[in-house]
Amino acid sequence: MQTWFLSSNNTWQLIRKEYVKQGWSKGVWFKYDTPKYSFHVWTAMQDRLSTCDRILKWNPAIDPICVLCEQEMETRNHLFYSCSYTREVWQKLMKGLLLGRYTEKWEEICTLLLDESQDRVKLYLLRYTFQAAAHSIWRERNCRKHGEKNLSHTLLVKVIDKNVRNRLSTIKRQGSHKLEGGLRMWFGSR
Repeated sequence: MQTWFLSSNNTWQLIRKEYVKQGWSKGVWFKYDTPKYSFHVWTAMQDRLSTCDRILKWNPAIDPICVLCEQEMETRNHLFYSCSYTREVWQKLMKGLLLGRYTEKWEEICTLLLDESQDRVKLYLLRYTFQAAAHSIWRERNCRKHGEKNLSHTLLVKVIDKNVRNRLSTIKRQGSHKLEGGLRMWFGSR
């Protein structure tokens, strides 16, 4: 007879459902991420953000036009980064870092997030900036939907840039040398 004892691990193993690990999980959950950014991108990867195309399915009375560019229907792929507003933000943040690999297509960006043949620091900058940008764009979208003051794409880039620099500085102050040269690489891509 096997003895079973009560522990949080045993309880968790009994009540949870096991799912196959998604291929994109390494691009979402990584060391030195910011949990709220990761959670937001995790939701976006599953196409579960409350974008207008999804809301339209249960509320046909809404205006499905993107509040950022006011030109096309709001979808995940439009917001990240087909929209003229978000394209400007993404381009200013990433064109200097990605150079010839630069893209604005969701699927291609997701592929880059998983490409571990890249320099470790560059991959971290790509992943973290992608998450910070996605979260900040979503916040700006919600602010506009609820009548708050609009940020120009230039100001939003400055906010995201500062978030990335602050994160790199925090990692360095914590004594980690894994991302040594991250700030230099980031400033060099500006």
